Amino acid sequence: MSDPIIAVFFRVVPSLDAIKSTPIDCEDRTVEINIIETKEMTAAEYDAFAADFLADQPWLNGKGGSKIKPVGDSAEEVYLCIAVTARARKTLYINPHGHSYARYVGIALFDT
Repeated sequence: MSDPIIAVFFRVVPSLDAIKSTPIDCEDRTVEINIIETKEMTAAEYDAFAADFLADQPWLNGKGGSKIKPVGDSAEEVYLCIAVTARARKTLYINPHGHSYARYVGIALFDT
């Protein structure tokens, strides 16, 4: 079994450029994720997607969400994400949480 992926998530962020200019507050935004699907894109498709996370993406509609994972005497939320990949680009973890846009966008804290 592989190690869980821990990502920093940004909620309703307009673009990857906006994420790059935002200080990372790991304590408030880190979440364990489960990859439920992988969306492979060309570099051009990825760049267009990353330029406007709020655009309607039919392939995201109705997907994502979260589940509760028991941890000792407590519980943690685990995001159900679509991994968005493209050659020479950083993988993005998208949790649309049922919507048709990238409602939550995650970047892994550590490369796996």
